[in-house]
Amino acid sequence: MLATLDGAPVGAGGCSVPVDGLTELAGLAVADAFRRRGIGAALSAHLTAAAFARGCRVVWLEPADAAVERIYAGIGYRRVGEKLNISIDPERENS
Repeated sequence: MLATLDGAPVGAGGCSVPVDGLTELAGLAVADAFRRRGIGAALSAHLTAAAFARGCRVVWLEPADAAVERIYAGIGYRRVGEKLNISIDPERENS
């Protein structure tokens, strides 16, 4: 989705391709000159509503920090857990 003001882009975002009714709200960005005007929250709310309207059961996201998490909380998101990323060094996998 692209947010515009007088035809000029000011923000954008999207959701991942749904899998089993799950999608991730990701890639949200607002141009520096237009931040703190509610554009990111409006984009997030619209994308979330659109995902549910298209049949998704869960829309999730990973906020960058506590300040961003508060923005998402303002449109109804809430923390339900933590995510841990683990990878195996392919050089050590066959040792």
